Amino acid sequence: MKSYFKSQLIGLAVGFSDFCQYAVYTIVFLVAARFLKNVEKANEAENIFIAIFAIMFGAFSAGQAKQYGPSTGKGL
Repeated sequence: MKSYFKSQLIGLAVGFSDFCQYAVYTIVFLVAARFLKNVEKANEAENIFIAIFAIMFGAFSAGQAKQYGPSTGKGL
């Protein structure tokens, strides 16, 4: 019974972390859409989205790679 509640708690934590990631995507795209209202050139809009994707995917990848830091230190 104890493991059942632990698994439920872990499931909620994983779901919440996924929610946070997609909430950040939503907020960033909404802010970008506000900026794009004033942009007249399509090339500038493309550059804005390239920058958004580069920053977001870089940050999320760095966060995921960070979890292996202690294991790497032990391995060395």
